Amino acid sequence: MALSVDTTPAKHVTVLRNGDNNYEGRRFIVSRRRYRTFDSLLSDITHQISAPFGAVRRLYTPKGRRQIRGIDDLEGGGTYIASGSERFKKLDYSPSRLPGKSWATLTTIRPGFLADDPPPLILPKKSRRYAQRSAQFYKVRQPIQFTVFRNGLPSDKGARFLLKSREMKSYETVLSIISLKIRLVEGAVRRLYTRDGASLLGQDDIVDGGFYVACGHRRFIPGPYGEVAPSVTRVQKYRLRLCVDTTA
Repeated sequence: MALSVDTTPAKHVTVLRNGDNNYEGRRFIVSRRRYRTFDSLLSDITHQISAPFGAVRRLYTPKGRRQIRGIDDLEGGGTYIASGSERFKKLDYSPSRLPGKSWATLTTIRPGFLADDPPPLILPKKSRRYAQRSAQFYKVRQPIQFTVFRNGLPSDKGARFLLKSREMKSYETVLSIISLKIRLVEGAVRRLYTRDGASLLGQDDIVDGGFYVACGHRRFIPGPYGEVAPSVTRVQKYRLRLCVDTTA
């Protein structure tokens, strides 16, 4: 036996309080799936609007000409006056009585949401600390540019590198990239040092704009890396290279 499903569209209505024309009203989404009976709707309105007259027993049109007898009498986008056992009080219930209010602001359905959907989640604004952490994370993701000199050859101009974040995931990857561009006498680059002789422990020690010395299996040779005048002749470079080979 197939179950019958009520496909009647939901109705968005606004409910005001009888005798209170300063009350902005409360929005309700009325459907058969949410309210089985008209009494259940009146009970929910009672808890939501907190009227001074107590329980809601009747609903009227804004001018009091017609009393709502059931859910089928409600019109989508309509405005109704909730009352208790007292008489309907004829007041100006139109939104124009409130500054900045209109019928459209009270009855317009926000696009993008179904009738029976819960209200959209309002997230808090991002804090300053969150913004600072995001800025630091974004900075780490930027390409890092640095200069590398060959060990024992401070007169060289050095080789510049610009590595992206995916190339900075491991220290071995960085050393392999440097080895392809810098040709050491002893072979592949195995370690990186600062110009002061401090050994780098990993890729996280590489900073943007830094200067480093690439070494193989030989020890670090101090020197004025990046500070030698460009007027050094080829003969001086050759003699310095011979000194490196003899000290190894």
